[in-house]
Amino acid sequence: MSAAQFVRNQANTPAKLAKAQALPQNRMFIVTKGNKNYYVYADVAGCQCVYVGNEAAFQQYQQIKISQNIAQEQVMAAELNQDAAFDMGVVWGPGFYY
Repeated sequence: MSAAQFVRNQANTPAKLAKAQALPQNRMFIVTKGNKNYYVYADVAGCQCVYVGNEAAFQQYQQIKISQNIAQEQVMAAELNQDAAFDMGVVWGPGFYY
């Protein structure tokens, strides 16, 4: 979140903690104030904080998530290719499944 320029607001008083706990946890949601949208992510269990960002921060967050998903998919594809190349017959021998 910080990499996407979201501002981390620590719930460091009982009142702030209560407000943070009342928010939907661990999911992004939009709060409209005036004519601007703010993107909010509350993580009381993880950091006792609430991240807040504007449209630009949210767009950057989306790009980071896309990049991470692509990288993760590439790792998974490489692992699948390694698994496919592994010859189970060498380890288990014929008739293992019988």
